[in-house]
Amino acid sequence: MKTTCRSICKTLTIAVLGCPAVLLGADFYPIVSVETTTENFFDKDNLIEGAGVGFDAEEPHDAIGTTWVTDAPGGFPSDYIESAGEPVIVVDLGQDLLLNEISVWGYSADNANGIREFSLRFATAAEGNEGFGSSVSYNPTFEAELDPVPRQSFGFDEFVTARYVELTGVTTFYNEEGDPPGGDRAGLGEIAFEVPVAIDEPNISAPDEVALELGVENISIFTIEVRNTGGEGLTISNTTFTGVNAPAFKINAVAGSIAGLSSGMIEIQFDPSGLGGAIAATLQITSDDPDTPILEVSLSGNLPELGPDIVVSTKFELALTEEVGSFTIPVSNLGGQDLVISGTELTGKSAAAFSVTSAPAMILPGETENVQVQFNPAGVRGGVSAFLEISSNDEASPVASVELSGGLPAEFYEIDSVVTSTLDTELFPGDNLIQGIDAGFDAAWPHDALGEGADFAWVTDAPGGFPSDYIEVAGEPTIVLDLGDDVPLSEISVWGYSTGNANGLSKFSLMFATSAEGVESFGTSISYNPTFEPSLDSVPRQSFPFEETVFARYIELTGEATFYSNGGNGPPPGGDRAGLGEIAFEILPVIGGRRFEIISLELTEAGALLTFTSRPGIQYSVERSSDLSESGWEELDDGLNSDGDSIEFLDLQIPEDASTLYYRVKEN
Repeated sequence: MKTTCRSICKTLTIAVLGCPAVLLGADFYPIVSVETTTENFFDKDNLIEGAGVGFDAEEPHDAIGTTWVTDAPGGFPSDYIESAGEPVIVVDLGQDLLLNEISVWGYSADNANGIREFSLRFATAAEGNEGFGSSVSYNPTFEAELDPVPRQSFGFDEFVTARYVELTGVTTFYNEEGDPPGGDRAGLGEIAFEVPVAIDEPNISAPDEVALELGVENISIFTIEVRNTGGEGLTISNTTFTGVNAPAFKINAVAGSIAGLSSGMIEIQFDPSGLGGAIAATLQITSDDPDTPILEVSLSGNLPELGPDIVVSTKFELALTEEVGSFTIPVSNLGGQDLVISGTELTGKSAAAFSVTSAPAMILPGETENVQVQFNPAGVRGGVSAFLEISSNDEASPVASVELSGGLPAEFYEIDSVVTSTLDTELFPGDNLIQGIDAGFDAAWPHDALGEGADFAWVTDAPGGFPSDYIEVAGEPTIVLDLGDDVPLSEISVWGYSTGNANGLSKFSLMFATSAEGVESFGTSISYNPTFEPSLDSVPRQSFPFEETVFARYIELTGEATFYSNGGNGPPPGGDRAGLGEIAFEILPVIGGRRFEIISLELTEAGALLTFTSRPGIQYSVERSSDLSESGWEELDDGLNSDGDSIEFLDLQIPEDASTLYYRVKEN
């Protein structure tokens, strides 16, 4: 009989779990009032909206309401605490109440304005809100996380009887690197106090679920925090594991007794021997909590599959250029047996531009090999998308799909002028909308915005003041763009106003007019009137394709909505103005439902036969190159007339020494 042994290494993988526990549904004290020492941008009363308004009354009590935030006395960028001092919030509970925790909800995940570290002081009804610290010396400090959604509960180390609670913001999430941006204000989402449920008895609390980072070869050790939120000592009498992978777990140590309002640790270990894939078990904790004699904690994690296991990124962003280029796609086998690669295939709209030049036949367990992919830019511009399909003997994923995406610089029409209906009341001028390549947005793919604010965006005034809905107060703003001549249009590109407020247009419609019709006749000969909805992001180009070809000189863009919500308090705040970052039109015409493109290129006995889409009344030129360099293009014909939807051109003089030839077509 052959026996295989796996030794236990002396170095153990240790993971400490220090996250706030997932709590059961709770009752909260009503709060009578709140006062702040600050100049407030959003109302201080937003801090005490309470269950069902500020946060969900049901577990896990996620935020659903509005937020509070101060002004920005130091301007942006600056550190509010350094500029204005520590903000102080005083909460009145109406009468002396027994407290053993405070719950807070964050301000925002996208900026640094939220209060991170805060301290508490207490005063009784008799002492009033000027007597903090007189009879109650308890003065704890807590640190919140940068997340506005979940309830963050911080347990006290002792019971406190008080009517007034003073919360002092010690720090925000501001940092000098500016990630996340902000910190020039200070804010919170909500403050609440849970009603203690076990004053004269123990009350056990622990995470409902724990995700474990499991070691592949070594035994892993984990610690799970158990808290006693009751007023009497808690005794843990037994711990055990149940579930499919229970035998792989073992208890190393248990805090048998936990004093009231205190925490203890349970140390467990996991042995991965002979296991693979998803791991699951349940830790059962038996204690003298009269309401929850057995508390269950679900444990989960993942190990490599015992068989072959292909692991490859599902998406690769490729840095494409006008030159032929090669890219490396790493493919790993995280399983326990050899991974056999049986084939590769390229699919998707740009598949013809890619080719697989090499791929491994087999990958050993724990090893990584590369698939080499080549990209040929001939005939390609704008966005590029294809899928590399890798077939293998991985039973769980017999075909792994990898998205290959990127792009080559697109061409855009020059815009002669822009006129806005808000010209006399603009905060940032309308000319910012048409700065174009290398001024408003990057010339390189993917054409990200080069900035935001006064130098890069258009935005109106705020006739209704803050908070208000600009569209409701002032009506729908219009923007009229002049392209200088009738041109074929098949898309519009816009860049958002700001990611941090709601002033950007969230919905706009378009109308068109020809040179002959002028700017007073939108919709006369062109009935096409599309509507689009941009996302709240000021950086990326947002391209919206048209459903039909439009030949027009003038475009009227009407802003039908901003990202205004929740009375202007958001998130994000704003909507009292209306704005955009940039507008552009890619040169990408569509003819008869087809793009302006080369349909086919065939080598015949007579020569190279080129077929491309066209439109009646337009002349075309054809050029040829052997190396794709800009100086290498040779004009073959510049007077091809179209009387239909396509043109055939025969190149009769193919160079005898040419191994590869490229063709391009231009509208004259």
